[in-house]
Amino acid sequence: MELWTNYITELHQAFGYLFANWVPQQKIALGDYGRFQKGVFHRDGRLEDLGIKVQRGTADEARALYQYHSKNSSSAQLKLGASGKTAAAKAKAGLEIKFTDANSVFFNAAGCALRTVTNISEIGDEVRYRLDGDTWEYDWVVITSLIEATSTTAIISSSSHGAIVLNAETDAPTIDLADATLKLGVNSESNIGLKLVTEPNCKPLFACHQAHWRLLGKPGWQTKLLRAEAEQSETSAQIKALRASGEMDISEFDFVEIGKG
Repeated sequence: MELWTNYITELHQAFGYLFANWVPQQKIALGDYGRFQKGVFHRDGRLEDLGIKVQRGTADEARALYQYHSKNSSSAQLKLGASGKTAAAKAKAGLEIKFTDANSVFFNAAGCALRTVTNISEIGDEVRYRLDGDTWEYDWVVITSLIEATSTTAIISSSSHGAIVLNAETDAPTIDLADATLKLGVNSESNIGLKLVTEPNCKPLFACHQAHWRLLGKPGWQTKLLRAEAEQSETSAQIKALRASGEMDISEFDFVEIGKG
């Protein structure tokens, strides 16, 4: 199993219509379009490059905490011995995270703000028009919401019995994961595949819209697509064939947010 499989699947299940950006510090933006390949968003370009206007709202002033831990992980506050040699040196706050299975996830995004595209209806009209003209791919999705995090920590175990100890880089009585200003370092680690520790200015989560043919039923994102990528491409080919035959009317397509509702 790939390192990222549980990460993107579990975060999507935890946060509903939101998808995990892989890797968390990958540069993505509102109005980017692309495809899901084995559950991972791959950017093909920007809507502006296609001549489609994108209006972007300002980030929410309210700041939120997005946090998720795999069920087979645990965390505990510690007091770590100081690195200084003097007896007066203070102990530092620490956090020990343990995993009992491979590919287990610890995710913490603090100081998060939501930004959204504000002209989704106009973009949807343009997408339908281009789909009718065979200049839009049915499996393309458009990023329409972004979670922008001040501080992101993402850790994935590479095997069973994974463990990592994080330490506060400044004086703090405990590790407060909701504190977006807190910087952490790695004190020790074992069997860790990915570690991103209090990384600033990431966009770890996003939501997207896609053209959807109503006759296909309720749109959604299925975990099985991680292992059956062909299902989406086969659907896209069927759509193209039906469009070419004249059996499908463009009014039968909606531009909908995937996995919501």
